[in-house]
Amino acid sequence: MGLGAGAGNAQLENLAANLLSERGDVESIRVYLKLSRLVEAVWSDYLPRISGGSIESALSGVFSGYAPQVAKLSEELGIDKSSLWKAIGKRKLVAGQESMIREIAQDLMNL
Repeated sequence: MGLGAGAGNAQLENLAANLLSERGDVESIRVYLKLSRLVEAVWSDYLPRISGGSIESALSGVFSGYAPQVAKLSEELGIDKSSLWKAIGKRKLVAGQESMIREIAQDLMNL
């Protein structure tokens, strides 16, 4: 279900399905699907959700936890979210450097 310590974790059931399909053993996927359904039923409110911001952050090589700031600043300053994600990626920001996002957004406004 994509759970783990960082953005972009692959879902085990998808990896298993692909591997088992390549091996011609699709029936074995039932074990993984059973576990997947259990996780979904018990912890549905805590599962990762994919959004456009998640995809843009991944394409830019940036921590997806910046999404709320990117959304806020792009609206506040009237700049394109995609441009902001790309600019953050070019600066190679990592988690803990959130204070630099406003500076990057302001730099975009001055271009």
